[in-house]
Amino acid sequence: MAPNTLTLPEFRLRYALIAAALTFAPAGQAFAENGAIGYARPASDIVIDGDLSEWPFNAMRFPIETAIWDNSNWRDAAFFRAAYDPSGEYLYVAVEIADESAIDLPDGGPTQEDSLVLYLDAEHSPRGSGPWGFLAGLDGVRNISNDEGWDPQTARATDDSAQMAVAETDGVRIYEWRIKLDQPVRAGMSIGFDLIVVDVDDEVLNQPTGYISWGEFGNKAQRAARLGDLVLLASDDEMGTLSGDMAWADGIDGPDLGAFRVRVQDRDDPELWVTVASDEAGRYSVDLPAGNYCVTPAFLLYGPEAEYRMTDDTIVCGRVEANVETQLPTLVKSIR
Repeated sequence: MAPNTLTLPEFRLRYALIAAALTFAPAGQAFAENGAIGYARPASDIVIDGDLSEWPFNAMRFPIETAIWDNSNWRDAAFFRAAYDPSGEYLYVAVEIADESAIDLPDGGPTQEDSLVLYLDAEHSPRGSGPWGFLAGLDGVRNISNDEGWDPQTARATDDSAQMAVAETDGVRIYEWRIKLDQPVRAGMSIGFDLIVVDVDDEVLNQPTGYISWGEFGNKAQRAARLGDLVLLASDDEMGTLSGDMAWADGIDGPDLGAFRVRVQDRDDPELWVTVASDEAGRYSVDLPAGNYCVTPAFLLYGPEAEYRMTDDTIVCGRVEANVETQLPTLVKSIR
């Protein structure tokens, strides 16, 4: 069945309530990338029409399933995939949602409807940068970037930066995007990226709306540091695995290292870096293209554990080979 595609330039999104909800963030979170890592390969001839048949066969799908709000009514599976054009001018994103019902409200109706928020940080500076934001409904997309933010990058996003089509096929809603970037991207670098799905169902319009994100944290609009990382691969890149663990230095009774984050950076190309979350035992693992990488602590603690200030000169390095797992020495954390 051919997709029923809508590409109208204007739509009726109740942005104020959605924006207020998406500023929620758990207390005590540290300022670091949220640990979600995805991958994109180059692709040519992608047409923004809601039909994904021309997408590359090796475009990986990633689940959108992290609860960031009251999601007692969330029942729908959601995934995304990403690609970029070989010239580095555009980023492509396809989101698939198996939604039970599509809520597209008329003027004067309730304040919520099904929508999708996309965040993008092409600059991806390790020192911090401001993200672009786009809010999509069932009949259009709108730039919601903070044009008065601290980072001039945010003011360079416009409504014309994003093209989107929505299609419904076999009970799955597809949002297909093309984002025109203000700076070129290439294989061998990483950018900041994230998505939040806002879901409303017919029978629960008076119940809390579902908010599901790819990576952790709300409040993404002001801080690119709350986005995940999207690694841009070459078409023929093969992946290997980099693994390691963390421990406090002898004599230090630090907090539990579970869910701590480390920064992994390519020694030969600093524009490729990602933030990786550890498991409950302080172990971390990430798939990367072959190359030489170094791992350092990703952030400082604050709040109730503000007395812990980890040194920023702790580092371990190793080489990733295709189809091989490389185990690094333990990253020993010290306190200033």
